[in-house]
Amino acid sequence: MNEMRLNNKKAMLGFGLRAAVWAAVTVVFLLLFSLSTSPLTNEYGTDSAFFVLVGQGMTQGMLPYRDFFDMKGPYLFLIEYIGQLFRYGRVGAICVQCINLFLTLCIMDLIFLTRLGKGNFPMELLCVAPVLVTAMVTFDGGNLTEEYALPWLMLALLLALGYLKKSRDSGNWAHPKWAGFYYGFAFGFLALIRVTNAAAIGAVILTITVGLLVKKEFKNLLVNGGMFLLGCAAAFAPACIFFACHGLLGEMLTQVFLFGFQYSGDGDLASRLAMIREDYMAFVYLALLPLGVLALYRVKDWRKWLLAASSFAVFLAAVLMGNVYVHYFTLALPNLVLAMAFWLEALGEKAALRRWDLKKALVVALTVLCFLPMGDLLTVQYDTSATVRYWKSIGAGRWKRDYCLDIASWIPEEERGSVYAYGMATYAGGMYSCSNFYVQAQLLPSHRYCDWQEHYIELNPEMGEELAAWLAAENPKWVIVPVEYTIQPEQIAEAINGHYHEHVRNDTYILYAANSKTEK
Repeated sequence: MNEMRLNNKKAMLGFGLRAAVWAAVTVVFLLLFSLSTSPLTNEYGTDSAFFVLVGQGMTQGMLPYRDFFDMKGPYLFLIEYIGQLFRYGRVGAICVQCINLFLTLCIMDLIFLTRLGKGNFPMELLCVAPVLVTAMVTFDGGNLTEEYALPWLMLALLLALGYLKKSRDSGNWAHPKWAGFYYGFAFGFLALIRVTNAAAIGAVILTITVGLLVKKEFKNLLVNGGMFLLGCAAAFAPACIFFACHGLLGEMLTQVFLFGFQYSGDGDLASRLAMIREDYMAFVYLALLPLGVLALYRVKDWRKWLLAASSFAVFLAAVLMGNVYVHYFTLALPNLVLAMAFWLEALGEKAALRRWDLKKALVVALTVLCFLPMGDLLTVQYDTSATVRYWKSIGAGRWKRDYCLDIASWIPEEERGSVYAYGMATYAGGMYSCSNFYVQAQLLPSHRYCDWQEHYIELNPEMGEELAAWLAAENPKWVIVPVEYTIQPEQIAEAINGHYHEHVRNDTYILYAANSKTEK
């Protein structure tokens, strides 16, 4: 009994120490590489700023799809809302990021622990290292949708790998129903963040489905199919009920799925493939690694081959469904973890890895480094790496925030809810997004088309007509645009130039006042 208690205490102590290490890694990583939310930087990002802005608006009674137009799903904004309830501003955002990344690392720890056995925590750290190195670049400033998909995808991977091993060793091919429910819930939840983020779940579902068909487990397949659909329904129901109660269900579904599809169709496949070939092939190599490991070690388990191939296929499809930004390639991280899991299994017996010594450490480290085209990975985007962007960001954002606060100071306190920013996403390479301005100026937008307006008007000209009529009616008392920016399209320029006059400017922004207001 005493020995059992001692073992339990040791296990709890070991768990606590591992959790402490992952917590420390989480905090340090996000402080350095989540540039849009880290208290150490002065950057606010573009998409990240919009997500924070929606969370802030929700704390003031505003709602997505009514007061903010966007194709991202409601659960993303729920996450941001929770962060802003905890602490208003960037600190609240990074707190929910910390929880999210900590869970991701803990699940990865379980994946590697299962294959290494106890006593190999240094090796687990080595296995996690290439994942974090890749994330330095793909997080692209942090607080983006793919980041919030990671714990759901990693847990699906953990369950799938466990099922494949157990069914192979025991000969019992029945898949647990509760896991089918989880896959469905995760798929639905991720689809209501950004639908492409749910694609990786499809690779797991395909592998399990084909395996059950081959083994003629038809009843188990039907039960799991039903549980998957039930899980999807359980994920969709709360969001649909909430927005239906607020009369916004149609708006939510239209913006998330219909406009999201329209947005993803902006651009041709050939140009996207060319962009990947020119700038992002390092991440394609990473997504192909599971197939490379299986080929290198001549693994004969066809289900692993199917999982590796389908994981790569859905990853590439998910990337090509958007406009090929670097943060899309965060979805390659589960593939990298899958490759590491296959590699650890292929190395053979756990006993060969139980003892930690310098020679084995060097072998593992060199093997991991060989997996990664490190030079290409660290130079793939923004000069050299996210680290360089971090150091460049120090001080760079201070003057922008000062100018934001300066131009906002000219607006009377009682009219700060009637301010509209326009045209900043196309100015200076998109560095001055409207959301970025609102967050730094501590304002909330007065119209739901509050960022990337020109692009959205190109996709849907009716938005331009609605916005021009709203501006012509002088609904916002104040309009802010960047200095040296030519207002476009023409209908918006006519509405602003015809119904507003310049009130004041600084080196970055021009503040226009409605003509109905008297000059001060």
